[in-house]
This record gives sequence, C-alpha cells and structure tokens, in this order.
Amino acid sequence: MKYALLLTLLTVLSSSLALELSECKCHTGFEPKAIEERVKCVGTYVTTTKPCNVPERPSCKCSGNVSAILNNIEGTWCLEYARGLELRRWPCENQEEWERFYREYPNERP
Repeated sequence: MKYALLLTLLTVLSSSLALELSECKCHTGFEPKAIEERVKCVGTYVTTTKPCNVPERPSCKCSGNVSAILNNIEGTWCLEYARGLELRRWPCENQEEWERFYREYPNERP
C-alpha cells in the first residue's frame, strides 16, 4: 500500500514537472532542466542558469571602431575607448529592432 501511494505521488510530481518543463521558454544556447525541484534554463555550453520565460534582448549592432557595448538606465550604446577614456558613444544602429522589443516588452525599457 505504501509503495502504491509513493508511486502515485512520484507519478503526479513527475507529470507536473513535465508540464512546467514544456512551459519553460529559454534563450538561444539554453535548455529547460529540472534543478532542485525547479525548472530553470541551463546553458548548453556555459555553466550559467537563468529563469524561464525571460525575453531575450536584441544584440546591439554597431559599426566602426567599437570597444564595448554599454547597457545602462539611458539605453544601450556603442562605445569607443582609448587609453581608458571614452572617446565616443552612439546608439545601437538597430534601433527599429530595439523599439519592436520595447513595444512587446514595455517593462524591459530602461
């Protein structure tokens, strides 16, 4: 009787976990996995984990001499540095893609 109850409980838990796995959407390079009784996005080639269903931000596209990409409260910027000094800052060149992303996910706007 105890084994039947335990088997039933495990079946219910595994089916609910499978439902959560199927509902978990991950970024490119991540896949949903159950870790410590929770479903998370686990990196395929990196050891990073992320929560499920977080929208993937577009990449900032820049041309020219780009040293870094800055993501701050004002937005996402292309940067050019020399000898530790910021020489130039300009907005990502794929602004239309960013605006579509912000329309779809307004809470992601800085």
